[in-house]
Amino acid sequence: MNNTPKKHSRFSSSKTESRKRSRSRSSSNSPSKSQDFIPLLSSSPPKPVKEELRTPPWIRSHTLKLEDPLLQLHEEIIDFYDYMQPSESEIAAQQSVLTRLTDVAKELWERAEVQVFGSLGSGLWMPNSDIDMVIMTNSDDEPSELINTFSHKLLQLKIPSQLERILTAKVPIVKIKDKATGILVDISFNIDNGVEGINVVKNYINRYPEVKYIVFVMKYFLKQRGLNETYSGGIGSFLLFCMVVSSVQMHPAHREDRKYYSRYTLAHYLVHFLQLYGDTFNYDDVGISIKGEGYYFNKRSRQWYMSDKPGYLCVECPQNVDTDLGRNSFSIDLAKKAFSHAYKLLCAQNYTYAKSPLNLIIRVDDLIKGRPAHHI
Repeated sequence: MNNTPKKHSRFSSSKTESRKRSRSRSSSNSPSKSQDFIPLLSSSPPKPVKEELRTPPWIRSHTLKLEDPLLQLHEEIIDFYDYMQPSESEIAAQQSVLTRLTDVAKELWERAEVQVFGSLGSGLWMPNSDIDMVIMTNSDDEPSELINTFSHKLLQLKIPSQLERILTAKVPIVKIKDKATGILVDISFNIDNGVEGINVVKNYINRYPEVKYIVFVMKYFLKQRGLNETYSGGIGSFLLFCMVVSSVQMHPAHREDRKYYSRYTLAHYLVHFLQLYGDTFNYDDVGISIKGEGYYFNKRSRQWYMSDKPGYLCVECPQNVDTDLGRNSFSIDLAKKAFSHAYKLLCAQNYTYAKSPLNLIIRVDDLIKGRPAHHI
């Protein structure tokens, strides 16, 4: 494979800037250290695709014309990120739900404050994602009492088409599906750690701008394979975010090759993530921390080693270093296999079954097909 990174422009930090990004790239030679670190995509001509294969709707026409597979994947990752951003109608629907729920909260608790956290609050929202919101009631009532009061009022006003109260969870919530928009909302009460988490995510994205693009791809990658839900042993959003941050921190661009940072593309970071967590990471003995510039530690040093499941994923929570975010991801072996398989698909560059590099690992499902191409 050709390991020559391509020089690229800075990744934009906003949707508007990403649309205006320069597509001019120039070749440069990579330092020798990076050539032994990550096998990259082949530069040989791709195999001809079947005529009936369709171009994925997220890809811009200019991206398809690029001959270098690394550069094409880099551009396609940005295309996918832009394509999956909320449209104007989706933003209006989100605001409509939040306004109505806020009005109900203030009617019940005069001093109530409503805050959004999770993927919508951090800017990593994807289509069909839940909205996470917390209502700070400034009262001393028990969470179960608050949930029952709020649920009763919502049903009285016929706001939800579905409503479920989860009172026995560590953080009790009420889950609703808004009747008017179909949007799913998870509502908690008087818990502020979710809001604090937004600042953590935003700070890391500011430090490592490539992270948000890789998170977007891997989030949808896991979703399509049913490996994105913590309750079923999958990799939840915040855990995935920390994994991506760590993989970027450990990449040569942020280590021994820092002076060559601008020569690395998003393709390098994506392939590195898949290879790292699919083939090379030592799950048995090593834990992950993203504090500072990121580091690995021995599980036994934290008493986080479990002899009954030595290969589980161990990730320190950046907000609470005594918490292991990966402890409940008991399906990590399935995720490892999925990462390894995707890595091999990208390296093989077999276009018999797809028309673009990213389409090799992200299929065009009904949700993707139904989205407006508002990013063009």
